[in-house]
Amino acid sequence: MTDDPNWEDGFDMGEYLGSNEDAAAEEAMIERHDVEMDEGLVADLQNAVSFPQRIRELVAFMARQDREMEEAILMEGDDEWLASLTGPQLGDALSEAERMIRAARVIKKIVEQHLETDIVENGAIRLGDSGYYVGSSTTRTLHDSEGLLRWLRTPERIHKAIRVTASNVRITDVRHLAEEDDLDVFDTFFEETTEDDQLKKVPESRAKWVQGLESGERR
Repeated sequence: MTDDPNWEDGFDMGEYLGSNEDAAAEEAMIERHDVEMDEGLVADLQNAVSFPQRIRELVAFMARQDREMEEAILMEGDDEWLASLTGPQLGDALSEAERMIRAARVIKKIVEQHLETDIVENGAIRLGDSGYYVGSSTTRTLHDSEGLLRWLRTPERIHKAIRVTASNVRITDVRHLAEEDDLDVFDTFFEETTEDDQLKKVPESRAKWVQGLESGERR
């Protein structure tokens, strides 16, 4: 007889040992799974740390290149690393690069303020290939565009006095006016060229397809 509670008359010892072996195998499987999860978590944490750090190191390295050789070149190994990233990982890398740009702009503005103070106190200065001085600047706003056009009167005078580019034209309003006059305004006044596909960024507030996705999801 035995004190084992699983022991009963007619109990199959082989079945009992087999169940223990199954339990041991299951426990080992759970343990391996926990280890794999821990390793995955560690890898995720390392990636979360390494992405910002590696982007910062890459920017610092290229800035040193620019300072020493006046040219910033992306090394082949860094390019291969960036090319190996997934979409979400590239997003993390892009966010960190943009974060560094914003930080650099803040620092640049503060440095310029201190440089301005120095120049006011000590005079204009040449730094590298540029001269820096403190002087007033004038900005103008046009508050009566219709009056200016009436004064210019003729197309020749308008063309001489005003430079109109596509960025100054309200395309939607021009299209509506063209519909009233039954005029193909784009063929008449514009020349359109199609560029190669390129990366574009649109804020969530301006695109419904962005609003319908979570971060990392694809359309």
